[in-house]
Amino acid sequence: MQIIIEEKSANLNEVDSIIVGVYSDKLDSPFVKNFDKLSNGQLKGAIGNKEFDGKESTAVMFRIDGNKMIVVGLGDSKVSKGEVIKNAFGNAFSSLKEYSCKTIGVPVFESVGGLDFLSRCIVEGVVIGDYSFNKYKTDNTDPKKQVDKVIVYCQEHNNSKMLIENGVKLGQILADSTNLTRTIANEPANVATPVFVANKAKELANQLKIKYEVFGRKELEKMDANALLAVSAGSVNEPQLIHLEYDGRKNGKGKTIAVVGKGITFDSGGISIKPALKMEEMKFDKSGACAVLGIMNACVKLSVNARIIGIGALSENLPSGSAYKPSDIIKTMSGKTVEVQNTDAEGRMVLSDALTYANKFKPDYIIDLATLTGACVVALGDLTSGLFCNDEEFEKKMIIAGQTSGEKLWSLPVSAEYDEKIKSDIADIKNVGESYNAGASAGASFLKVFAAPTKWAHLDIAGTAWTVRPKGYLGLGSTGMGVRVVTQFIMNETSS
Repeated sequence: MQIIIEEKSANLNEVDSIIVGVYSDKLDSPFVKNFDKLSNGQLKGAIGNKEFDGKESTAVMFRIDGNKMIVVGLGDSKVSKGEVIKNAFGNAFSSLKEYSCKTIGVPVFESVGGLDFLSRCIVEGVVIGDYSFNKYKTDNTDPKKQVDKVIVYCQEHNNSKMLIENGVKLGQILADSTNLTRTIANEPANVATPVFVANKAKELANQLKIKYEVFGRKELEKMDANALLAVSAGSVNEPQLIHLEYDGRKNGKGKTIAVVGKGITFDSGGISIKPALKMEEMKFDKSGACAVLGIMNACVKLSVNARIIGIGALSENLPSGSAYKPSDIIKTMSGKTVEVQNTDAEGRMVLSDALTYANKFKPDYIIDLATLTGACVVALGDLTSGLFCNDEEFEKKMIIAGQTSGEKLWSLPVSAEYDEKIKSDIADIKNVGESYNAGASAGASFLKVFAAPTKWAHLDIAGTAWTVRPKGYLGLGSTGMGVRVVTQFIMNETSS
């Protein structure tokens, strides 16, 4: 699908349909009056009859000489709400696809957040909303429902084409990178083994022309990555540790940021086996590592002024005669020992080695992404990801990045008191805390041991990495959670 910017007014003669965004407090603006004329008075009639009031999640469709115009409500213009714009345009785009529209026009309108932010949100909503994962359906192509072109009209905004171009470019990169992550995360476990995901990382590195290394079982043994090896011991599929590296620093000056992802390609719980109900969703336990690939893609294409190191710890977690067991004591890559009390707390095990590996590069920041705990889902549901930080300023920056990107984060505690919950009587630490007691914070306390001494943020995306029902412009399956918020933080941190 092409996205084209044209410096002229919206023209229904060259598109099959247009999507018009309208604020509830600007129903009599010149912009709305212009599109009322285009609708032959239908828009004014809908407003007068109170069929449409511009509030969030409202929309009305008009037919004009065989073409279609969808007017979507965006709520009050006094507050810039990026997710409202994304949902409105994403949902409208999906509706028009069902009508077999090939070309869709989008006129740019005034926005509190600025034309660049508005354009970015429109494109994210449309491109992410256009995504579907249907490669395993035998009848997976319907040419009537493929949109070929989106035209962004910007005639009404003189001297603003550069802002709009910047917003469209950023929105497209972020959306494409999110969809890249979603495609890998959506793959079933019989296809997406650790080696499969590692090969995807290699392909991406070659496309982006960046450095990469992939470490298999033999290399991991030499590296003393015993925690990652322990988790993988019950599977015939060997573990992988992936390392991607992009250096966009100018004259060698700039920050180094390590992004680390949990990549359990299928999680049965191991010997501490999970209930059968919804176990099929555990193919998404690789979502953190998949997000790392999307983040690397975005950072390279945005040419961020930083050195970005992307690390993914990939393994299956299965029960067998060779699987690791409760009561095992594992010496991690860092040298610290872990008492295994529950083999279903495997994500923190693989991340312990990945975080230790990341610290070898002396990064300014480490950000890890992991579908780590059910406790975080209980606390925050499927709308917000948990954020744990060992640095207050870093924490604030991540919250701001979440607000800008729309991938919301909520700070949860990881103070010293929670460290007590993972103390072991027979090893340095244990891999679970107390039953039904601050499980998300206990998991973060475990990771904090291996992230030290670097400034570190842990994103628990267990509730937000996938969805079992359409959620606004996000369809079923992987959401690509983490790509946009982490990239936003990196852009904010490296822009000055």
